[in-house]
Amino acid sequence: MKAYQVSNGEYSRIAFAETAGQARNFGMCEFGIDFIAVEVRRAKWADEYGSESQIPKWAYLLNGWWWECQCGHPQYDETAIVIEDMVYCEVCKPNEEECE
Repeated sequence: MKAYQVSNGEYSRIAFAETAGQARNFGMCEFGIDFIAVEVRRAKWADEYGSESQIPKWAYLLNGWWWECQCGHPQYDETAIVIEDMVYCEVCKPNEEECE
């Protein structure tokens, strides 16, 4: 299986499929849009994970994706603090006592 980034122009997901057409079909169902409206591109960096649920947040961040902190602010590779696959900003990160 190959990893593909599928998008509706606003949101993206990683889909694992044998072909770009299969990934596009996943995007069509996921986003509820026409087959031809789904944007598809290879995400070779994610091939090694085998399924979307196995991709760690830091891997997305290193490849240009962003995640929202619990406060709602987007966090990019430069600002994100990843603890146990949860993404935080500097303000929201748990202190050391909370992590123990």
